[in-house]
Amino acid sequence: MVLKRSVCLSFGYLNPHSMPTDALSNQVLITYCFVDDFLQKVRPLPDKQRKFTDARVIATALVAAKRFGGNHVAALGFLADHEGFYRIDPGVFPLRLGRLKPVIHLIFKHLAHAIESLNISGQYLVDTFTVAVCHTYPGR
Repeated sequence: MVLKRSVCLSFGYLNPHSMPTDALSNQVLITYCFVDDFLQKVRPLPDKQRKFTDARVIATALVAAKRFGGNHVAALGFLADHEGFYRIDPGVFPLRLGRLKPVIHLIFKHLAHAIESLNISGQYLVDTFTVAVCHTYPGR
């Protein structure tokens, strides 16, 4: 997969469930570029022998969470078929992802800090949604 860093400067659709495949490809590319750049800053010496890099593991996990309901196997298949990612054994993927847990926490920590520093007004919007409530009470 050939990546162009300039593509990473734009953002695609906010709802990945309604986006066409090319828009999803843009989101995958943006996610991969961001994670890869972050990992290069945090850990400048990647393992050159791996065909499926740590950035691809994290990007796959994020795509699985957003697009495939957390199903890593479906995300791995999609990314191999449509994005040119190397096929990795689905049994190895959770092990690689588990080893990257501290890095993923660090990514979200830095993202939260960046978003918080951009909010100069100090105002936050809390979104709410309705939840159906069961009216059956015990003892009735």
